[in-house]
Amino acid sequence: MYLPDLFWKYRRLITLIALLAISCLFMVDSLHQKWIKRAGDQLMLNPTHPIQKISEQTHDGAKNVLSIIPDFFRTRAQNVALKKRVGELEQELVTLREEMMRDGRMRELDEYNSSIHGEKLNSRVIGVNPTIWFSAIIIDKGSSDGIDRFMPAVSASGLAGYVVEVYRHSSKVLLLADPNSKVSVMTQRGRARGVVQGDEAGGCLLKYVESTADVKEGDILITSGNSKIYPEGLLVGRIENLTRQPGALFQQARVAPATDFKKLEEVSIILTPQTRMPEGDVEES
Repeated sequence: MYLPDLFWKYRRLITLIALLAISCLFMVDSLHQKWIKRAGDQLMLNPTHPIQKISEQTHDGAKNVLSIIPDFFRTRAQNVALKKRVGELEQELVTLREEMMRDGRMRELDEYNSSIHGEKLNSRVIGVNPTIWFSAIIIDKGSSDGIDRFMPAVSASGLAGYVVEVYRHSSKVLLLADPNSKVSVMTQRGRARGVVQGDEAGGCLLKYVESTADVKEGDILITSGNSKIYPEGLLVGRIENLTRQPGALFQQARVAPATDFKKLEEVSIILTPQTRMPEGDVEES
């Protein structure tokens, strides 16, 4: 059989084989091109990969640093605000404690006042003059509140002094510890009489007690009621360091005042009129 006749006889099979061969060649060529392209990309990317990674890390670091700056100032502002609020709360707590303590002192003052006859007026101490020559306080009540000269002033513990100067909205109270202050007293136990006077050291002395009078250390002293200023029965203090000199007409002692003059913050003024003293006089027994 001739070759042309052979091709003609198997023309369809030969044509199919040829088409398959051509398709395979196209596929191989396509895969070859893709491999070449991928190999080229790898050759291009691999050398630049460390640089790209460093660049990305640098960018992320810079981004983090830039985000920290506003966070820092924001946190600082929050700290300032918190410190301010803490200060405000601490001040509110201090104010609340002061109000509670003041209320407690006023209750004690009212309790002491309940044992005293007559009208009373509570007042706050707004000024102090605690020198060894002159012991006085300034209160926040004056003539507009009914305060007058020579009105007694008491604390929650006992007698404090009396009013010596009056202004419209304030007054000056001379304390018992002042050398110019004198008050007629008696012992509650034996009814022995004497005079309590302030001394230059800021304390009080008991004077003019008869040498034969029954007195001893620890005796309680109260106002005698023979006063031109003070009503009877106000607590003055307690006898300390009693002194008896042989042949002397009088005994003398130091007195522990019932009122702590250094801690006075409120006093009550007894408004009930007493016998008024001429101007310039002081209290005597």
